[in-house]
Amino acid sequence: MKILSLFVFGFLLVLFITCSQEDGFKGKVVISITDSPLDADEVKGVNLVLTSVELNRKGEWKSVKTFDQPLGINLLAFADGKSFAVVDQLIEPGTFTEIRLKLNVSDGAALIRNPLCNIEFTDGTTQPILLPENSTTEIIITKEISIRASQTIDLTLDVDVRKSVIKNEQGHYIFNPSIRTLETFETGSIMGKVLNLPASDRMVVFAYKAGLFNSSESNLTESIRFKNSITASKVKKGKFTTAFLEAGTYDLAFIRQSKSGEFLTVVGVEKNITIQARDQKQLEVDINKLTGS
Repeated sequence: MKILSLFVFGFLLVLFITCSQEDGFKGKVVISITDSPLDADEVKGVNLVLTSVELNRKGEWKSVKTFDQPLGINLLAFADGKSFAVVDQLIEPGTFTEIRLKLNVSDGAALIRNPLCNIEFTDGTTQPILLPENSTTEIIITKEISIRASQTIDLTLDVDVRKSVIKNEQGHYIFNPSIRTLETFETGSIMGKVLNLPASDRMVVFAYKAGLFNSSESNLTESIRFKNSITASKVKKGKFTTAFLEAGTYDLAFIRQSKSGEFLTVVGVEKNITIQARDQKQLEVDINKLTGS
């Protein structure tokens, strides 16, 4: 009995060492998704549905994660510094140049798995999200990624849903993705407290590279206001979090909106906020003391 026990122990030890060695030759990739808020309060869900995630190496696509059932993510649930990990996977080392997210969208095919990408409204109704005409049912992001043995690369895909989902003249919602691809631990964030904000005000904070905001940003450009903003965050109970900012200097534009998301006025700008990697900067902003653009 002791001989058998020793044999089993030895076999398991060899198996453990072998697996550890094999894993030691691999790197790890983590890919998460975050979001900037949508303007309209009547929308409670922007659901992006993924079927797989792939990486491109030397012109060949390598599957990193294929979902047994399409994976639905409500982008609006992952704002204000929150994110959702869609990939947490060991992978052979190498340099990859593109990320491909395959989507479950209505593309005119006779057979397609449910659920589909859609917009969900507070009254319980939904509308499908469509891709631009003649496009494929996927998002391809150009980003060089070097994965090394025994190391982890952690990426965050910041989907600016306000810029990405546009309602066309026919009333259809078209998804033309606006995505920043970030190395998660090379970013910082601003946690802000807004002073003297009237309780009735609906306020959104838009982050810009320092010096790039001006009053013309409030005009519609390709159906989008504040088109050149880096990211945005809503003020909730007098507080906001502007997250996933790469190291640099930023201006924050404070914008008053109606509950339906319509632009009302530029309240003012807080200028020259410097962010370093992993910063969690605390900021107090007095609405009455903000300067103009």
